[in-house]
Amino acid sequence: MTGKKKRKSIPLSGDILVDTLFEIFVEALEKTIEAVRMKKVLRDPDDRRKELHGLLIEGKIYLGRHKHKTKKVPLVKTLIHELLHAVTDVNVVKEWKIRRLERILHIRFTDAQKRFLRKYIPKHEVKEEPPAT
Repeated sequence: MTGKKKRKSIPLSGDILVDTLFEIFVEALEKTIEAVRMKKVLRDPDDRRKELHGLLIEGKIYLGRHKHKTKKVPLVKTLIHELLHAVTDVNVVKEWKIRRLERILHIRFTDAQKRFLRKYIPKHEVKEEPPAT
């Protein structure tokens, strides 16, 4: 045996496209994303007045908890959005296309797949601020 660690099986939906994207996300979380951090209030490092749902910077994903009922977005949906940024080229895929893909994938992922992604979201919040760009 090589020293390779076998990953537990991941939940699949039966849709080849959705399952392939899900596998890409899990691979990115395990290999390229350094950490997922939870912030009580996540502010844009460049404009502190602007509150964000999520931010991908320097290989880390920051997620903000929103207390506003009008802007409430599920954390898994925000994680999907930031993972799409992580696996696509910013110069090719525009923000509106990322948002469209985020909505589609959030609908098409099974509950088991969403629960699997939720395991990567920490329950505790950090005080560390994202670095300015």
